[in-house]
Amino acid sequence: MKLKMFIALSSVLIILALVYFFFKPVNKIDHITELSPYIWQVETDQIVHITITLPRRGRGESWFKKEDFHWYFDDQDETPVDIARWGGGIPLILSGPRSSRELITENAEGVEEQYGLLEPGMIIKLLLNTGEEINVLVGDKLLDGSAYYIKLIHAPRIFTIDESWVSVLENLVLDPPLQGITK
Repeated sequence: MKLKMFIALSSVLIILALVYFFFKPVNKIDHITELSPYIWQVETDQIVHITITLPRRGRGESWFKKEDFHWYFDDQDETPVDIARWGGGIPLILSGPRSSRELITENAEGVEEQYGLLEPGMIIKLLLNTGEEINVLVGDKLLDGSAYYIKLIHAPRIFTIDESWVSVLENLVLDPPLQGITK
């Protein structure tokens, strides 16, 4: 009796193992990580000041984080941001964006103009609590409209970043997250 029970339980265990092996979910995150490198990466709470400028439109906005961990416009009145529109999302998307595809070029020297990086559409400046600055140029949109060219100012590499990422940041300048003002 014990032998029959052992064989039956072993059979069930083998069948379950085979089902798991053949039907386990594919880990797509590893694949995305390989194809989509971080352009830069910092901890969200390290960002203490954000400036986004749209040179081609002559517009820009700046925000800073106070000791109370709330974000404010960098204006004379230190106007608080509308937390419903700002949330924790803005510092999060600025803390470590991934390229929308593989690296465009290892060495941008001499080719910045063809990607719109000599006269960028957007300049992002992040000040970290360590005193370090991250300065980013966002150039032209790809022909298919799916992404923009992007590079750190003092780094030689050019990447692409998804159009939606740029659109969210551009909207912060064109329609600032002021309290009580919604579209």
